[in-house]
Parts: sequence; structure tokens; C-alpha cells
Amino acid sequence: MDRIPKLRKGSRGRALVEYRRRRFYLGQFGTPEARAEYKAWVTRFIAGDFDGPRPQATRRAGRMSIAVLATRYRTVFVECRGSSLRLSFGRPSRRAI
Repeated sequence: MDRIPKLRKGSRGRALVEYRRRRFYLGQFGTPEARAEYKAWVTRFIAGDFDGPRPQATRRAGRMSIAVLATRYRTVFVECRGSSLRLSFGRPSRRAI
């Protein structure tokens, strides 16, 4: 089980709990209502109401990395333009297309 997240003061004086990159706002910080909401949130947390699948931090299903995308782009570019790949690096090319 993860640690119980602490109640903290967010922007505009709101009480919040952050767990797995999600913020749960519980009212105005320092009020009895916010403390009661936090106790109810902790009860749900201990019961396991927030134990769903963890969000993917680095790679998501169905997405490709930048390196794979660049390799595929270069392959298609070379196939379309021919094997003589000449880059100008910011200068206008003198070759006619």
C-alpha cells in the first residue's frame, strides 16, 4: 500500500490531496469542512477506491518514440527523393527540384 497523501494548501487557498498525478480538491484549506472531507478521502483511500491501473509515465500504448518516427520519416524521404540525400542545413538549396 502506498503512503497516505498529506492534505496541503493549493493555489487560491484550497485544500488538496495529490495522488498518482491527480489532484483532489476538498474545499478551503483550514476549515473544518476540508478536514472532514480529508478524513472521508483517507477512508476511501484505505478501502482501495483509488487502486486502479497506474498511468503510464513514459510510453503509452499505440504511440511510437521520436527515434522510431525519425527513422520511418527518413526511410520514406529517401524512397521518395532517391538515394542522393543532400541537406542544406538552413541555406537555400541551389539544386532544382
